Amino acid sequence: MKIKDYQDLTFTDDFMFCKVLSDNPDLAKKLAEIITDRKIKSIDFPKDQYVLRGSYEGKGVCFDVYFADDTNTKYDLEMQTTRQSNLPRRSRYYQSLIDQSTLEHGADYSKLPNSYVIFICMRDPFESGLAKYSFENICKENGNPLNDGAYKIFINAKSPKADTPLLQELVEYLKSGKVSGGISEEIDAAVSLAKRDRKGAQMFYTLEDKIRETSEEARMEGHMEGRMEGRIETTIKMGLRHNLTPEQIVQDLVEDCDLDPDVALKAIEEYQKQNNEQ
Repeated sequence: MKIKDYQDLTFTDDFMFCKVLSDNPDLAKKLAEIITDRKIKSIDFPKDQYVLRGSYEGKGVCFDVYFADDTNTKYDLEMQTTRQSNLPRRSRYYQSLIDQSTLEHGADYSKLPNSYVIFICMRDPFESGLAKYSFENICKENGNPLNDGAYKIFINAKSPKADTPLLQELVEYLKSGKVSGGISEEIDAAVSLAKRDRKGAQMFYTLEDKIRETSEEARMEGHMEGRMEGRIETTIKMGLRHNLTPEQIVQDLVEDCDLDPDVALKAIEEYQKQNNEQ
């Protein structure tokens, strides 16, 4: 797997997106203001990369860019470069984790802060051509909002036209890298500065190496598992063909495949079951 050169990264690459906004809180604030149409006085980032898990066994999530504003409203900004059909449910899960992490045990539900889960998508997530898709819970019967403080926003960088000049400028920059002053110029300058950061480059290559090593280990593990499964199947098949007793085949599996006797017996039963069904 070829590693992308650090100098070739753009704002839409996940690593650069996270680095630029984490290193420049004021820029993250402006981006949130443009996307949510809210005026924000100040924001506060967690000290470490923010990882949330609903339970010990549950699926953990590492947010791209997560912060709170001066009213304790929570924001999660995610860069999404590929089209995924599960984005709506993914946004639901992210919001549930934010809720669980911000409401202390025994606290009243009125203390639950407002939250925005924002996906900046390089492809149209809903294929309707809009630059911005905003969602909140409403009553189906009368259209009144639930006012639960949960908001989800999806930005479509492929849209030809946005509702506001600032969002239009942002969408154009995401789509083409076009700098036209304002937010696009600030982001582009921050990206250029980040590329001169040696520590940032080192961190990027270290992360990419770890990802590549993990992928290679998973591939080799799958390959070895496949070879062992084939070896077990061949041992069973040959044993049955030579009319060996189950006990004899178990013994072969123990000696040749290093299986536990109980596991070997289950493997024989499973093989026979599958072949009887065919």
